[in-house]
Amino acid sequence: MSDSYKYIDPDYTYTDPKTGVLRNLANISEPDILLFAESGAVTKRTKELYENPIKIKDSSDLLTIHKHLFQDIYSWAGKLRTVNISKGGKPFFDGERFHIAFQYIDTLISEYRNIPKNNRKDLAKKLAEILDNINYLHPFREGNGRTQREFLRLLALEKGLKLNLNPPDNFDVYERYMSGTIDGDVEKLSNLIFELTDSQSAIGNQQSAENLEAKSQKPKAKSRIIGLTGGIGSGKTTVAKIIEEMGFPVYYSDDEAKNIVNKDSVLKEKVKELLGENAYDENGFYNRKYVSEKVFNNDELLEKLNQLIHPSVKQDFENWVNSQNSTFLFKETALLFELKLNEQCYKSVLVTAEDKIRMKRVMDRDGKTYREVEKIMEKQMPEKEKLKLADFIIYNNTNLEGLKAETEKIIGEITLVS
Repeated sequence: MSDSYKYIDPDYTYTDPKTGVLRNLANISEPDILLFAESGAVTKRTKELYENPIKIKDSSDLLTIHKHLFQDIYSWAGKLRTVNISKGGKPFFDGERFHIAFQYIDTLISEYRNIPKNNRKDLAKKLAEILDNINYLHPFREGNGRTQREFLRLLALEKGLKLNLNPPDNFDVYERYMSGTIDGDVEKLSNLIFELTDSQSAIGNQQSAENLEAKSQKPKAKSRIIGLTGGIGSGKTTVAKIIEEMGFPVYYSDDEAKNIVNKDSVLKEKVKELLGENAYDENGFYNRKYVSEKVFNNDELLEKLNQLIHPSVKQDFENWVNSQNSTFLFKETALLFELKLNEQCYKSVLVTAEDKIRMKRVMDRDGKTYREVEKIMEKQMPEKEKLKLADFIIYNNTNLEGLKAETEKIIGEITLVS
């Protein structure tokens, strides 16, 4: 029997009827690209909760956490699912009776709070019971695992305990967590939680983890990251090449996100172990079509793949930043504003052009029809919204010579601002 999740969604409330991909704020239509985008956004938001933990009032804070984690990706972040879900033929809780489940979970939380802080064994048992019930509830269309793990972490923190059910350096913990939740094995979850809360002191280790995370994510102080973006046919990549000719380093994040799985031998083996040998073709290249079909409608598998790939992509960019000596570094990415990556940049640059010019470029370059290009442009963030968000704008309505002159002018302005 398949381990895939099954959804009853006849009205396509959550998925695009043509691609089957979850509807998202960035209008991404490819599953693997959505995986990268979602992972990056959620990692950033999770870090915010580590730095500024919210105080859990009751089970309704599951919605608060979900909204915080997924606010950059899904319009329904923080909202209860309106479709029924089953896994391996076993249905999760009926959405029409959510209120009953939330009341019961609130009772369990009250019982947990009445347990003394020094009684870690009983605390672990009660946390396991809460986790098992939240998992059966599965209140969201996507992101249940990440939400419930953060909810449990915050509850444990109330008792001075550190609880990370998905540590980056111990995949075995995550495997045991998944096994316990899938099987509904409260004893297995209780033993795991007890071991984790016993092996690390809460506050000291939490601060250490946060410091390490912050250290790994922040580029060297002397480097200023400039985000470079533009819609299809705008000439973004051409501008990136001009910037390189000017002597500034450019990281092509969109290309690296697709190629990183081919460059990291350790990652390749982990992906094969997770998805099978067919995850790579006979020439050893990442089989995007196979992987997309494999993880489609399988949240568990998608999340595991997410956990494998995103750290490598993030580390690749950090390694690149740390290897540079330039004060200004440029990061080319198509989804700078859609994923709010501009908030992590010193400045943002938008390359733009008139719609009719962009359409002709793509039609000439890719051999697409007018309607095909129009559909692609309709799925991207409206240009007028990007124009409002950009710190600097490069207009590409003339020729290469004009574009080069405009680019040199704008980049000169940026690098003079200090």
